[in-house]
Amino acid sequence: MIKQIEIRRDWIIGTRKTDNYFWAILLFIGGIGFIYSNPFPSNNEIDFAVSQKIVMGLYGYIALYTCLYLLCSIFWNVGAGYNEYNKVEDMIRIVRWGFPGKNRRIDIKIPFSDIQSICIQTKNSFFFEMELQCNIIMAVRFRYYNQIKR
Repeated sequence: MIKQIEIRRDWIIGTRKTDNYFWAILLFIGGIGFIYSNPFPSNNEIDFAVSQKIVMGLYGYIALYTCLYLLCSIFWNVGAGYNEYNKVEDMIRIVRWGFPGKNRRIDIKIPFSDIQSICIQTKNSFFFEMELQCNIIMAVRFRYYNQIKR
């Protein structure tokens, strides 16, 4: 007799992926490069060169702030969690971690009776990591909106 798995958990990586580390490093190096290529203008430079240096400096600061955002989301592991398919309780549970705050943990429970179909697919990312996607089509779409408290 074949034993069936009663509870299955599919783990989701979140933002701790290789391509996010790559983009954070690239943004940091590029941002520092743009800021250091922007020395203070001298008095005898024309207005065009001054405005170009100001814009390049702003691009550098935008790159550094985007790098900081990526590093914070990697540190907090935003989007990580799991999908649990429980045959014992006839329930699907979707758990994710978000940004720090009052509702950092998202936990949604959906009974099997409300689900029309489940599509689970894996796809390759930029650096060939496996990424799991789960699409659940529910019969009543907005019934579980109140479970996510914002």
